[in-house]
Amino acid sequence: MRRVSALLLAVAVGVTTLGLATPAGAEPLPAPAVGQCTKDPTLAGWVLGGPVVDCKRAHYGQTILVGTWTSETMPSVAARLKPGSVKSDALFADLNHQLNACNTAANTLVGISRTGYAVPTSFQTNVTGPNNAQWAAGQRWLRCDLVVQRLMSLGGKARLGAMPPPRKVPNIMRTPIKSNPYALCGWMLKTQWGVISCPAKSATFLLPAVYRGADIAWPGNPHAFEAKMIALCRANRTVRSVTHDLRRITSWATGDGMITKDNYKRRSYYCAVKR
Repeated sequence: MRRVSALLLAVAVGVTTLGLATPAGAEPLPAPAVGQCTKDPTLAGWVLGGPVVDCKRAHYGQTILVGTWTSETMPSVAARLKPGSVKSDALFADLNHQLNACNTAANTLVGISRTGYAVPTSFQTNVTGPNNAQWAAGQRWLRCDLVVQRLMSLGGKARLGAMPPPRKVPNIMRTPIKSNPYALCGWMLKTQWGVISCPAKSATFLLPAVYRGADIAWPGNPHAFEAKMIALCRANRTVRSVTHDLRRITSWATGDGMITKDNYKRRSYYCAVKR
């Protein structure tokens, strides 16, 4: 399985795109369908390439949208294309369209569009394309799955958590933030972070308004870049809906150590609201 981490893109509201990848397997498999639930026993690279299961059973992903890939280039080779080339521009234009459709479908499902802003949530989107055999067989779909990110211990590695039955997703998302079992909260120090249960006294809301350092030019030094991240968080409508006290809004980057000009493009940045 291959995950193209460079394709992690910023989204405006509550659901984060984990990445684009291709499921393993040498034989063509049937194209996916909306409403299917997936249980991938490996969870390798966040790719949900496992067997389709009954949604009433334990599962890790629910397909909420199936798009049609129009680019002539297989999506899994995106990272190897020359930036600015005709093929690269066409591929990323198509990908951006697919990701926007995926996020819109997810936001509608969890009821975010009704409130006008996102709530802290560990629901994420995962976009998967056809593998080599499926591509050779003429399949051109892109599957959008809703998944749940879980990090049960401080400083542990992220992993997928079991999802509730699809019919329960909207109701769960409309429960109060403090009692929502799928709210995404964090525990943070200078060089360590972890996702923990929101009721914990040390928890800080990690707003799912994620942006990538790759989309922002380096301003010259780590302190200036951090200030820029915080300013973007404080201007974000989703973040401001949680608290009107701008002093309680900061930002957080995944990974340990100092943010530098060499590594900032490889990190995801979250807006954090202290409690």
